[in-house]
Amino acid sequence: MRRLARAWQRYWFAPAPLLDLALARVAIVGFQLYWIARPAYWDKVVARTELPDALYHPLPILRLLVLPAGWEFRPGEDLLEAVFALTIVAGVLSLVGLFTNVALGGFVLGCAFLQSFLYSFGDFHHPEAVIILALGMLAVSPSGGVLSVDDLRRRFRSASEVKRFEAFDLKREESPFAGWPLKLTGWLFVLIYASAAYFKLRNAGVDWANGHTLRYAMLRDGLRWDAPLGVWLAGRHGLMVVFSWVSLVFEATFVLVMLVPLTRWIYVPLGAGFHLGIYATMRATFQGYVATYAVFLPWRDGVERLTRRFGRPARRPVVLFDAGCALCIRSVTALRYWDWLERLELQPLQAVDTTDTDLAPEALRREMHAVFPDGSVERGFFAFRRLLGELPPLWPVRPLLYLPGAGAVGPRVYGWLARRRRRVLCDGESCAIHEDT
Repeated sequence: MRRLARAWQRYWFAPAPLLDLALARVAIVGFQLYWIARPAYWDKVVARTELPDALYHPLPILRLLVLPAGWEFRPGEDLLEAVFALTIVAGVLSLVGLFTNVALGGFVLGCAFLQSFLYSFGDFHHPEAVIILALGMLAVSPSGGVLSVDDLRRRFRSASEVKRFEAFDLKREESPFAGWPLKLTGWLFVLIYASAAYFKLRNAGVDWANGHTLRYAMLRDGLRWDAPLGVWLAGRHGLMVVFSWVSLVFEATFVLVMLVPLTRWIYVPLGAGFHLGIYATMRATFQGYVATYAVFLPWRDGVERLTRRFGRPARRPVVLFDAGCALCIRSVTALRYWDWLERLELQPLQAVDTTDTDLAPEALRREMHAVFPDGSVERGFFAFRRLLGELPPLWPVRPLLYLPGAGAVGPRVYGWLARRRRRVLCDGESCAIHEDT
């Protein structure tokens, strides 16, 4: 019995990569935030407020959420608008990882409130439940352990306390509580698909896959929701038979994803195509399932493979920073935070012999320098801008630094911070270099 208990605990709470959990958070929160922020979503909410009270039958979850106001309380547009705004704010904070767990808790409650209100008028579906449950699990896990503003702030505080830059590797950081949300969400998918296969077989046996059932459903929804592709496919009986069998086998055997992890490279792409195809042909909104598939992906393994193939080049850009300046230490901490492929070499200028170079010690203290493999040297803002090319996670930000005028404004902002670094997060001796300028 003890052996079984230990195996059970080991399965759920073995150390797991925080990177996998964090990227699942980004994918799931990002999709859900996009989904509810669409004008069409809010239009549906407003449309429900105009329906008569006779049609209002609140779901149990909504009754619980509005319980202080009364068991039969019906939210009005003003309350819904306030909940919607707070949910968007909580979603943005969850995405960037600021007050991560609290923000995720608010995001989950807001999404549950809005969705249960939409489904309290006699028409409800199940696709949204999976992503909301997954968000709930993320809210009670260390999903902000890495790739979050919270984590970056912790590292800044730690660097300030020890007054030196300490190298780290996000890929190597683990937690015994990082794996269970991903596994539990995976098993939730297994139950959903297994129940779908079970009811199909119980009600119709293998005759469900004769093509006529799927053909009827696709033709009905294709005509109802104006999906020409669904109408066209419904006229191809042979394809309907093939799609029916693929659907049935996929749902009945999806458990292999949890038992034989290698099969995820078959089931995840197949499932994504399956659900996106359902939307294209029947307008059933299962896109949230595709986003939640992020729990199955070995993100850390993928980053490590990319590092082995494209990272750690023999000649890397060398970033020279002032190890006596707290602000400089925070800056290189931020660079290291996004250097997943280990393409940068970070060196304190105090450890560099500059006697045989054109790099003056005073200039090095004044602003960050980067020496690139081709021998060129960039300083300050221009060094930072060029270094972003070595940091794939920050590539979406890089074009902003090349906008018209950025080359003029950027150095001024960088210089302004450098001249005031004694006042801004800096208390080392070298921070006084610009004290009188």
